[in-house]
Amino acid sequence: MKQPHKTLLLWVVLIVAFLAIWQFLTPSGPQRQPMPYSEFISLVKAPKDQKHVEEVDIKGREYTFQIKSVGQKGRPEVGVTIGPTEDSAEELLKHGVRVTFQKDEGNPFLTSALTILLPMLFLLVMFYLFMRQLQAGGGKAMSFGKSRARLLNEAQNKVTFADVAGIDEAKDE
Repeated sequence: MKQPHKTLLLWVVLIVAFLAIWQFLTPSGPQRQPMPYSEFISLVKAPKDQKHVEEVDIKGREYTFQIKSVGQKGRPEVGVTIGPTEDSAEELLKHGVRVTFQKDEGNPFLTSALTILLPMLFLLVMFYLFMRQLQAGGGKAMSFGKSRARLLNEAQNKVTFADVAGIDEAKDE
């Protein structure tokens, strides 16, 4: 007797797990091209009546900033650049730019280890579940050594050739 609800549940779990891993490993949003640091500094030094930097978030060496243009409506343009550490904050503050420092995210070793270990652990669990499914299924594909053949000895074998060879033409030949 097959168990279709268990097989269906296994496929649903597989699909959801693959989608979760895909979502975890893909970047979250479009990647912006980093702007050269010299161009960023020229936008910081630009007067307020031209295109200028209004706000900067510094996280490690990565600067994420908002560029505001005169007469611009809606959301300001967002840019990214890599620059020196906190030493440039004085330059930014001198030109009236609002600066925000963000704490560096956790250990990069832990993140890279998780991205390697989680899919591997997932594959091992799936392998284990498939092997259990094969052994428990109706086909008994992996049930070695469980033969149901009976051993016959000569005392049990009571059928002889004379009993089965009743055709007269076969006896004549």
